[in-house]
Amino acid sequence: MADGNILFSGDAPSPGSSSPPMHDTDEDREVCRICRLPGSVGNPLRYPCVCRGSIKYVHEECLLQWLSVGNKIHCEVE
Repeated sequence: MADGNILFSGDAPSPGSSSPPMHDTDEDREVCRICRLPGSVGNPLRYPCVCRGSIKYVHEECLLQWLSVGNKIHCEVE
């Protein structure tokens, strides 16, 4: 986080992008690590840290709430 803004490593591929098809299982689906919901056009998934696998993606709103409730400023897994 710099100047109150979250620095994202990148965004998850948006629905309909040219990324390879994924299996639609709970283990393989890209979902937010906090709310466990998939991303959408209006609420995309991001990956703000170097976490991988099932904890890689997060919605920006979920991350901001998690940071404020836990008084955290960075990923505790890194």
